[in-house]
Amino acid sequence: MNNCKTCQWFGEKVEDEDLHVCQRIRGPRDWDYRWQDNKRVRFYEDTDEVFDEPAEVMDGSGYSATLRVKPDFGCVLWEPKEERKAK
Repeated sequence: MNNCKTCQWFGEKVEDEDLHVCQRIRGPRDWDYRWQDNKRVRFYEDTDEVFDEPAEVMDGSGYSATLRVKPDFGCVLWEPKEERKAK
């Protein structure tokens, strides 16, 4: 299985731990709530595109959260680093 260390979404190291931020799984800072058809709907921040992700993270305050992973962790959202440079 592919792991986070070889994934394009593998982010910055967190403090002194061997954990890194996953940049693919988004948290509350990436969306805004708005009313649409009498329902509260999430949109990507500063856009009219509905927030639709396969996973998300949220802390107790609903303000900020990040998924932190070790380099050998892996998931189904893995994408090779080379593809990101080509986009």
